[in-house]
Amino acid sequence: MRALNPTALPVTPTYDFANPQSDGSDTCWYATNVKALSSVAPSLQSLLQIDRGVDFYWYATSLQADVTTAGDNSQTESTLVIPLVTVLIQDAASGRNLENLSFPVTSLAGDGERPYGLILPRIIRGATALSFFWTSKVAAGTTYNNLFLVLHGFTRPSAWPS
Repeated sequence: MRALNPTALPVTPTYDFANPQSDGSDTCWYATNVKALSSVAPSLQSLLQIDRGVDFYWYATSLQADVTTAGDNSQTESTLVIPLVTVLIQDAASGRNLENLSFPVTSLAGDGERPYGLILPRIIRGATALSFFWTSKVAAGTTYNNLFLVLHGFTRPSAWPS
């Protein structure tokens, strides 16, 4: 198989496939985090602020959480935590929900090796704040720690032509 010459990749005056930073675009991950969800404190809120001056094109989502138990908290591929948690995402500026009801977070996010891909990228405009409303459905005595929801995507300057 012949290697593709980088100079043969698509290049336009506004976008260079081999160097996406040439037009101000860049790969980016935005994350939100809740520290501890339990049956005692089952509901928390977290925020995610998109940088000013860039639009974020969200195309995949991943999730990771730890569980507090007595003993070893180490995780392996076979012991990854699948949190029993629902989430509702709201555009904080408009008060508009991105879904019609709070649903299991695993319907929106996979693990890091298998992130959940959106059918089409969702554009989140610069300076937008997203609020995440989390509700734990965990049994008594269990706490989900360090629950991270990571939005995978790329940014482009807000002035970039659509």
